[in-house]
Amino acid sequence: MKFQAQRTLDGAPGGNGDGFINPGETVGLSVTLRNVGLNQASGVNATLTASDQYVTVTDAAAAFGNISGRGAAKEALDPFVIQVSSGCPTPRAVPLTLNITGTGCGPWTAGFTIMIYTSSQVSGRVLTATGNNPVSGAAIAYAGPITGQATAGADGAYAFTAVDGTYAVTAKAAGSWTASPWR
Repeated sequence: MKFQAQRTLDGAPGGNGDGFINPGETVGLSVTLRNVGLNQASGVNATLTASDQYVTVTDAAAAFGNISGRGAAKEALDPFVIQVSSGCPTPRAVPLTLNITGTGCGPWTAGFTIMIYTSSQVSGRVLTATGNNPVSGAAIAYAGPITGQATAGADGAYAFTAVDGTYAVTAKAAGSWTASPWR
């Protein structure tokens, strides 16, 4: 049995819904396991542990049920839950350990790492160099610890969520110029 993936569930009431694990949040971690054996693993369960001073596992148990063999994967039927201290420094890599058991099979141990970030809303306006008029529909590209794109609205305004780090941001409008990246 191997760890395959983890999905962060940071909606209300414990998270802010931005898709990142932030200091002060309580979030769910939905884990997917892959059965690399030939036979079905029955009654698969896992417990989650963290040995980081800023992370507390508040719901350490998850059930997976039966997982077919030959590379089949299955997401937990219920998420693990962790709470991150509001004093957690960022960015911070936190190793977690899964202890996995099944009926008549296992045990297995698997590890994975989550990242804790401070996330911020970055916003601005795209204006013409002469006249300071809004540039509607300008394509905004940002690259740094995360990359993505945004589009300026009718008033030239754009916004995106970023995490700790340095970014290069460029704006490009059809039939116009490309702004030099600013950091």
